Amino acid sequence: MSGSNNPSKTPSASSLSSSSSGATSGAIKKREKRAVALYLKKEISKAERSKKLPDHLKYLLDPQRPIDDFDNIDSCKWFIAGGLTFEEFGKKVKEYDSSVMCGLVWTANFVAYRCRTCGISPCMSICADCFQAGNHEGHDYNMFRSHSGGACDCGDASVMRPEGFCSRHGSSCSSRAHPEVPAELMAMSREMMPSLFLRLLYYFREHFELQGISWKFINTTFIWQNAELEQYISFLQSLSDMGAAMRRVMAEAFVDEDAYRKSTSDLKPDSKEHKIYAVFIDHLNTHGLRYPPNFDKYKERPDMDQRLEYSTIIEEFLFWVLRFEFPEQLVTFLLGLLPDDLYKESFAKAFVKHYSRVSIVLMEAKDRMMVANRFVHISVQLFSNESLAVFLTEHHNLLLIIILSLANMMQSIQVPSLLEDPDMKSNFHCVVNCDHLIMRDHCYWPVVSDLINVLSHRKIAHSFLQDPDLVVLWLDLLNSMQGMNLNTRELRQHVEFEPDSYYAAFSAELEMSASPMWSLLMHCQTPDTRQYIFDMVQATKVALQDWFEAINFKDTMKPNPYQLTFHLPMHRYLAMFIMIAIKSHDADLISLLPEESLLKQIMMHPLQIQVCLAQIYAGMWVRNGIQIKGQAMTYIQCHFCYSMSDADLFLLQLCAIKLDPDYFVTTVLERFRIMDWLSYCPEMTSASSLVDPDHKMAMVEGALSLFSALLGIQTYLGETKLQSFLPKGSYLKKTRKVKYSTEKKNDVPNNHVQVSLLCTIVLSIEKLLLYYKAPNFEAGGLQQGTYIPKATVWENDFDPVHVSQRAIYRKDMQAAMDRYSEHIKSAKNYKKTTNLWPPFKIDDNVHNSYRGIYRLVNCKSMHAFLFSVLHKALNKDKSIPESILYHAIHILNLCLHFAPKTFPNRVPGLSLQVNDSQLDRWFGTSDIKANACDIISEVMVPTPITEAEIRSSGSATDMDSSSLEEMFQIQPSALSCRFSALSAGPITSAQLGQIPPLTMVSLPSASSSSRTSASLDSETKGGDGQFYIAAFLDRLYSASSNASRIIDETCRSLNMNKVKAGPSDSDKDNKRRKAWNRQQKLMAEFASKQKAFMESAMDEGINSEEAASSTAPGAEATKPSAKEYDCAICNQTTPSTGQRPVGLVVFLQASSVLGHRHQNDQEYSLGLSDSQMQRYLNSSCGKVNKRKMDVLLKHFDDKSVELSVNIGWDGGVVAQTCGHYLHMDCHKSYLDSLK
Repeated sequence: MSGSNNPSKTPSASSLSSSSSGATSGAIKKREKRAVALYLKKEISKAERSKKLPDHLKYLLDPQRPIDDFDNIDSCKWFIAGGLTFEEFGKKVKEYDSSVMCGLVWTANFVAYRCRTCGISPCMSICADCFQAGNHEGHDYNMFRSHSGGACDCGDASVMRPEGFCSRHGSSCSSRAHPEVPAELMAMSREMMPSLFLRLLYYFREHFELQGISWKFINTTFIWQNAELEQYISFLQSLSDMGAAMRRVMAEAFVDEDAYRKSTSDLKPDSKEHKIYAVFIDHLNTHGLRYPPNFDKYKERPDMDQRLEYSTIIEEFLFWVLRFEFPEQLVTFLLGLLPDDLYKESFAKAFVKHYSRVSIVLMEAKDRMMVANRFVHISVQLFSNESLAVFLTEHHNLLLIIILSLANMMQSIQVPSLLEDPDMKSNFHCVVNCDHLIMRDHCYWPVVSDLINVLSHRKIAHSFLQDPDLVVLWLDLLNSMQGMNLNTRELRQHVEFEPDSYYAAFSAELEMSASPMWSLLMHCQTPDTRQYIFDMVQATKVALQDWFEAINFKDTMKPNPYQLTFHLPMHRYLAMFIMIAIKSHDADLISLLPEESLLKQIMMHPLQIQVCLAQIYAGMWVRNGIQIKGQAMTYIQCHFCYSMSDADLFLLQLCAIKLDPDYFVTTVLERFRIMDWLSYCPEMTSASSLVDPDHKMAMVEGALSLFSALLGIQTYLGETKLQSFLPKGSYLKKTRKVKYSTEKKNDVPNNHVQVSLLCTIVLSIEKLLLYYKAPNFEAGGLQQGTYIPKATVWENDFDPVHVSQRAIYRKDMQAAMDRYSEHIKSAKNYKKTTNLWPPFKIDDNVHNSYRGIYRLVNCKSMHAFLFSVLHKALNKDKSIPESILYHAIHILNLCLHFAPKTFPNRVPGLSLQVNDSQLDRWFGTSDIKANACDIISEVMVPTPITEAEIRSSGSATDMDSSSLEEMFQIQPSALSCRFSALSAGPITSAQLGQIPPLTMVSLPSASSSSRTSASLDSETKGGDGQFYIAAFLDRLYSASSNASRIIDETCRSLNMNKVKAGPSDSDKDNKRRKAWNRQQKLMAEFASKQKAFMESAMDEGINSEEAASSTAPGAEATKPSAKEYDCAICNQTTPSTGQRPVGLVVFLQASSVLGHRHQNDQEYSLGLSDSQMQRYLNSSCGKVNKRKMDVLLKHFDDKSVELSVNIGWDGGVVAQTCGHYLHMDCHKSYLDSLK
């Protein structure tokens, strides 16, 4: 037998009992540690426990001794092992490990796995051992490097599905028979554990007293900069790693109220430990950890009293964790015990008890990012468990505490809002300051992460929605974000400093507003949540009304046209909750929408965003710097658009459904500032214009694009999930080839829908839309394959309206059109050289509640607007880009498609006299079929104009080689000037020449008007403007007999005009005309050569003019009347006219080369003396003129000299040309496509 087991060496009880406490400890210390451990273990097993172990522990764990003393820690290990070595003891304890969860805790940069197929919570993660031991074949998983630390969730059925558990963890393991842990094995651990934890608490308290530092300004990270605690905490961590049996012992010590009470009550009043504890209690609720003042309002609620009073060790431990700003080693140790349910519940209660202090710690921490990561490291382990989160919410007000903490952070950084009232005379609204460090450093994200985590549990989401106080508190928080990061358009000079605060603003709205919103909506799709939705909609309407009062925005007011904010979270909440009410609960839309006056107010700010987007892309905000364009791009970026731009568009669609359509259309046109452009009054279109003429076309296109989006985007109008993803999922694939990782990153919306469902949808889209192209393997690196759209995508799923709404750059839309054109030309054998128009689609697959949106295309103002646009395109403004025309034609098709089935009971073909700018009074009906037959003979304008101006405004000129060459039938009419009593002054009519407003004819032949829409479907799906205009006329022809009669008459009239005009614009006629032109050029060239030959052959005395006239009498007749040029963009050969000028491509470069000229070209020998060189340099043109300028400036005024001197010698221009010609309108369209 070994000496360590010899009983003769064990101290006798009588010898120990006869000595004093100090002598006993000294004697035991001298004995071998194994023998002492065996003796103490024997002592505690007796019925009457002696004080030997407590006395010895008091000696070993005396606060006066260093906490990192190796001998003390080693003695503790021997005592806990009870005579065994510490390693042997650990192995024996692990044999009784019955834990069903892994619980491995890791820190930053640890490599772990996340399986989306198995995960229930998006925060789920597992260690490498558990992943490799489980079956994840064919799953959607990834390996990642942890950013803030985490813990393995293997075995936790509330976080991941049991199918993903490894063989060592899960409920199947708990059903196995585990032997009961022998009491004597854990006896020493159970006795020693409270003392071990209390020694750590004594050290925390003592540190502040010894340092003598004020609790207000304590250096909280000082004690973690050395290794004092590393050995001691590592010792405790080694105990936790022994498994479930030891973790239960440690948990019991942490929650033992008697042990904590005795540790404080047994202190002698005059002892140092008692003094330190008294200081700790005195400062605990003063300077220890402050809590937000907004919590005092709720202190009467259970567990909401913020005064800290501790009854267990774990509660004080949590205090020091926050006080020391979440030291990593201590956090890791405490998290390692979470697999024990007893500990987990007590730890969670203590954590919630201190949660109100978290917002203060996050705002005042020295290293905010580190503290945030470690805080989330704790909270995510607690709140991902649904049963525990629900318990904390119901019994400890977890949800209220989180929202109050977040609200405190936002209230502390509020500033007065300048929205609608820059002088702040009547605006009492306050908004968060996006330039503050709290916003820039995202200090709020840990609290928001916890809110999203708890709201992911259905029961907690319902608790939130059914508590009116919580809803009002949350809307107050959103109210502080309404109108944040306000932009004011610079009109005079460029901003000196471009702020980058918009990053913080967009991140804040996405994280604090949108993410919780999607979590709530996800749990509101069952019948039992119907009332929750209605209550939320009503509360949001009240909150919006309060916000309008705060910013002093009345129902008759319009937003400041020079202000822009992209952040309207309450508007988006209203839109999204109405959407879910219709989609999941089949509610009555009209009753849910606000009353008309409030709805008009709600409409204005989302509409202002749409107007400013058009202005930004038109370059009207260029003086605000590149950051304003960055905001516009972020607004429609895929991670933000579902929660921001799509929600705003849906809200505008709701407004269009309930409001009067004429009011809605007119308001949109007024906000886009194009009413003056639509006017037929010359003074209105020039002097009184509020928008630069260079930007007019962009604003007209913006208004048309918005109408197309309102009528064509159906993201929230009742589509199924897969239907909504088809055009969206194919957006990137239409603009370029993409890799699998890029596709998943960009296609899946950030709206917190179940991850596995999204992955299934994406995979379904891949099979439907794409085919895989293997990579080209090249030496030197790995490459990924790419996905390419199938041909059916371009024919069936390509939605230009959606792509234009998602296109961050204009070149993205152009890239999609280029690929579409390439497909049509290759697959459909398209031969024309004209540009293809986008293949707009008409889809009325919307929920019945939203069908009122189509009232927009059945209103008089819309028809008058389209008439004015197309009439100006033909008669007044030849520079209108093609994009305006195809949007107008598309909306016309919508007007016809959704027109009433019955024809109005009135006489068709009326001759109308209308008032300028009163678009809602131009036509007598809202039916496009009837309005297309009416004739607008005169537009009454409020300013008298001359007969010549009237004739020029009403004249029709041809559009060269355009698809809209004969868009309107214009008949000559006598000019008239009338006066009306409607105005105080004279009203003059702008003659339009009896124009059938929507009778557009651009057909290859007269017979095309008899085609039906059915014949179009059998032909190529796609074409140029001529194709789509013909298709519209065919539909109009078949839809109305009156319209067909007018179209027939117009075709006959046009055919007669074509006979008189010569070659037509059809393909065959184009070829004939080009051949005829070539023939004329050849004849002219031949005649010129013949003339030159005859002149050289004749005698010198013969007059050259007579010779030319006699030898080439037809030369002049064969010369073309005007020189023609080949446009390098559209490839058309046309002469340069005033209506469509042609320009030469020239490169201009500033140069001072003329200043180096000399009056004579004398060549000098190489060897020049200094005087000769100086004389040569001073005789240059530049030097001579500089001396002249100096003399003049001495005797005359500067301004007079500048006007009288030519500075070409110093500021000349070098012109170079490549010889190419361009149409000016083609050049402008090309530049616009590059923006």
